[in-house]
Amino acid sequence: MQAVEFNRQLARVASRGRNFVELLDLGINHRNLMRGPQPLGYARISLLLTLLLGGCGEPQQPTYEFIRGATMGTYYRVQFEPSTSCRPSQFVLDQQLLAFNQSLSTYIADSELSLLNQAPAQALRPISERLNVALVAAFELWRDSS
Repeated sequence: MQAVEFNRQLARVASRGRNFVELLDLGINHRNLMRGPQPLGYARISLLLTLLLGGCGEPQQPTYEFIRGATMGTYYRVQFEPSTSCRPSQFVLDQQLLAFNQSLSTYIADSELSLLNQAPAQALRPISERLNVALVAAFELWRDSS
C-alpha cells in the first residue's frame, strides 16, 4: 500500500511543475506491492528527478506594495501586487472609508444611522443603498438567530 501512496505523492509533485511529466512504472503488481524499479526504471527515475528538481532555485517572489492609514479608531493596511491594469488609490480608499463611516457609524452624531436612530419610530426617512444593505443583513441575522 505504501507504493501506491508513493505514486500518488509523486503524481502530486509532478503536477505542480510547468511541464507534464509521465510517471514511471515502479513495478507495482496487482497486490499493490512494489517490486522495485524495472531495468530501465533507474534511467526514468533519474530523468524524473532531474525534471522535478531542476527548477529548484529561489522562486521569483512577487513584490508587494501597500497603502495604510487610520479610520474608525483603528488602522488599516491594504497590501497588493502592483499591476498596470489596476492600481489602488489611497485617496479613493480613504473616501470610501469616510463614506462608510458617515453612513453606518454609531459614534458620529450626524451619521445616517445615528439620524435614523434619533428619528421618531413611525417617521419615514429615505436611506442610502449602503445603509439598506446593512439593515437587511442585520434583520436576516436577527431573524435567523432568533
